[in-house]
Amino acid sequence: MDKIDSFIPFFSFFFF
Repeated sequence: MDKIDSFIPFFSFFFF
């Protein structure tokens, strides 16, 4: 789940 943890901030920034 390390990749998800790194993707969460990226997705959050893209979504916001």
